Amino acid sequence: MFQRVFGGNRWFLSFVLVLLAGCAVPADFRYPVVEGGQSVDLTGKAVVVLASDIRERTSLRPDLKHFGQVYFVRIDDSYLARGESSYDFGIEYSLASDWAALASEDENRLAKVFVIDPGTYVLEKVSIGSSPTTIGRGFNPQTGLVRYGGFQVQAGEVVDLGRLLVHMHFYSGYFSARVEENTTDAQRALGQVFPDLVTSMVSRPLEVAATMPFH
Repeated sequence: MFQRVFGGNRWFLSFVLVLLAGCAVPADFRYPVVEGGQSVDLTGKAVVVLASDIRERTSLRPDLKHFGQVYFVRIDDSYLARGESSYDFGIEYSLASDWAALASEDENRLAKVFVIDPGTYVLEKVSIGSSPTTIGRGFNPQTGLVRYGGFQVQAGEVVDLGRLLVHMHFYSGYFSARVEENTTDAQRALGQVFPDLVTSMVSRPLEVAATMPFH
């Protein structure tokens, strides 16, 4: 579908991240995360379930939990006109969830449910705070190149996109990425908001590039 360290204390990193995120333009989502108890019209829509897990990999820290964002945009006639921080849906790091993870599961890394329009979506951006951030946009309309990854979904489908695992190679200037099976967590998340749809869900992992340069 497409071509192909920070040092120091964890809590200091969290503080720095909040400062960086505060300097960034807030994301504007067409389709926010669906929470339990919400009334959502599914007519003509698709349901997707996705988890993300951003980590750091260095010679000293091969698998350190990190904090970031992943954003997706639908490819349509308005793609080029979309603003810098206008996305269809995404997963953003929450400091409150990170602190809560000390006593329970880390909500930042659990699956999220989205009700979206059918179509083709691209992974538009991966970032940690306001930087490091993937370079350029996720799709080139002139060449048809999907740079970082994406998926297609039809109306009425309920799709588990898997767990997007991203490792930041800070000194090398790139993210490495892969998608892991996440069925149990996806079923849990979907069951909390649309229990009647759990048996209809199919697994169709998000396609991603193995490496993504950042700046």
